[in-house]
Amino acid sequence: MRAVVVLIVLLLSSAARAQETVIIFDASGSMWGRIDGRTKIEIAREAARTLYGALPPGGRVGLMAYGHRRANDCGDIEMLVPLGALDAARLAGATDAMVPRGRTPITESLRQAATALDVARRGGTVILVTDGIETCEGDPCALAAELERSNAAFTIHVVGFDLRTPAERARVSCLAERTGGRFIAAQNASELGAALRQVAAARPAQVAAQRRIPLVAMDGPRALDGARFAVTRIGEDTAFLEDVTGDVALAPGRYRVAGIAAGRSGAVEATVTANVPARIVVPITLPVPTATLTPETATPAAIATLPIAWRGPDEPGDVIAIIAAGATSPLESRPYVATRAGNPAAMRMPATAGDYELRYLHARTGAVIGTARIAVQPFTARITAPDAVEAGTPVAFTVEGPTGDGLWLEIGTQAGASVGNEVRMTEPRSGEMTAPTAIGEYELRYVDASEGVVLARRPLRVVASSLRMTASATARTGYPMSVAFTGTPTDDDWIGVVAVGTPDGDYVDGHWLRGLVSSGSPVLLQPLPDAGAQELRYVRQREVLQRVAVAVSAGVARVEAPARALRGAEIALRFEGPAAASDYLTFARAGDPPEERMGGSDTYLEGITDGRASINAPAEPGSYELRYVSATSRAVVLARVPVVVE
Repeated sequence: MRAVVVLIVLLLSSAARAQETVIIFDASGSMWGRIDGRTKIEIAREAARTLYGALPPGGRVGLMAYGHRRANDCGDIEMLVPLGALDAARLAGATDAMVPRGRTPITESLRQAATALDVARRGGTVILVTDGIETCEGDPCALAAELERSNAAFTIHVVGFDLRTPAERARVSCLAERTGGRFIAAQNASELGAALRQVAAARPAQVAAQRRIPLVAMDGPRALDGARFAVTRIGEDTAFLEDVTGDVALAPGRYRVAGIAAGRSGAVEATVTANVPARIVVPITLPVPTATLTPETATPAAIATLPIAWRGPDEPGDVIAIIAAGATSPLESRPYVATRAGNPAAMRMPATAGDYELRYLHARTGAVIGTARIAVQPFTARITAPDAVEAGTPVAFTVEGPTGDGLWLEIGTQAGASVGNEVRMTEPRSGEMTAPTAIGEYELRYVDASEGVVLARRPLRVVASSLRMTASATARTGYPMSVAFTGTPTDDDWIGVVAVGTPDGDYVDGHWLRGLVSSGSPVLLQPLPDAGAQELRYVRQREVLQRVAVAVSAGVARVEAPARALRGAEIALRFEGPAAASDYLTFARAGDPPEERMGGSDTYLEGITDGRASINAPAEPGSYELRYVSATSRAVVLARVPVVVE
């Protein structure tokens, strides 16, 4: 994790000195997948929090995310933090709030980031942190080349989490290759450290010119038709091109080219310059390895974990994958299991019932060397909840169905939009969630975010709150108001008093109360210390359910005390006033501000019902005021009498 942070800091440090940077975070459904027992979204959040605190000051950074609000929506892209001066707290808060839900629109995200950077005029840098490939029919590689042509000062760096196959890596590494950036593939924390060492001095590089070079498979003197190839840079472990035929575009450098044809394989190393070689010939001499896959059952339930016994080469990078029968692209959730994870492999099944194919993907050759067919069976999911609830009140629910990462129960509109009220279903099958405050027709949805599939629905009607608040229309500063309410409060409801015209949701310390469930009705609340038009508000989820106007006049108290007293002596006195929790008697000099206290010990008046109290005179002789002070949010003098201390 630390390696990811240091890596991105290095990349951003190189960019921030002269350019602006937009970080794009992948919050698609596949981020619920796990690396070493932790969800990828957890890893991304942790890396981001540490990253933002370590960024060099003075840089201009923006944060964009995709797939964090809606399932199956390729337009779900949002600039969470606009490009501007570094604000680590704001960046971290926005990242922590991401909930993976949707698709992977890399191309359109890059386009919007480039617009924010004004690439054509100013260049800039994009850091893409992703665990997957484009799933919205865009061509990010072509867009990267187009942006590079518009301004050579534009760079994309790509940090790839858990990109399992050479084809996936190739479809995002091209962004860095075509803009002079760096691509770093990492499967786990230790590999992130190794990636960091490779890019410790990462700087935008000049984009090397590519040329197309034919790839040819040969069996002795005979060329083999139908050959397929995988290309790896010398010094790297994974291919950046796989399953290619004919000719490929390569920049100058050293490569390893592996080929498969007629059930055999081979590989060759080649050095590419601006002029040679004219073609790359791969001798096909070795048998292609084979593998077998034996699932525990051929008819697993949707979302269940299926054990899969396997036999195969178990070489670095080998994985077992699942793909819909007849499909040419992986599922959005990208359910892969590395063979290094053990035998049998444990794979989560798709949420959608149907025919699928298990595949053993051989990393070195890029070939599918073993398959098995399965038929994923539907399952029953059910939500039990009330038909109607009051606005903003708890909704008790019970869910029948699977639990796990990426599954949650949410409240949304019947048109499909989530309203942000949700419960992750990692463990509990019953509980409570909070209804919206807006009256209307909604539905409870049990969602598999990794694939954007709704497993169950239940209508929910939100009706007006029956809660009513009553209080006197007049009050005096310093004197608590009695506020009564009927109906059913929630634990988070609160009542506050503010000046008329104060924005909804604002409050003044000392003049609002929470805990209405435990306190019961009525409650006591202090008006603001300044007389005038004030307003009681009953607030639920930042929505004002009711307002009561209160005309507040200046409060009056009275103090009776001797005109003279000996220094340090105890003085008996009488008072009239509210004797509220914040009320006290104190000495001060004439003209001192209300909050000033001098000499003697203060006397707090809460709980005194007979109007009798005492206070010690100051130790320093002189002329003073004995004051009755109310100090809920700030000190206000309700009464004062002169006292000479001798």
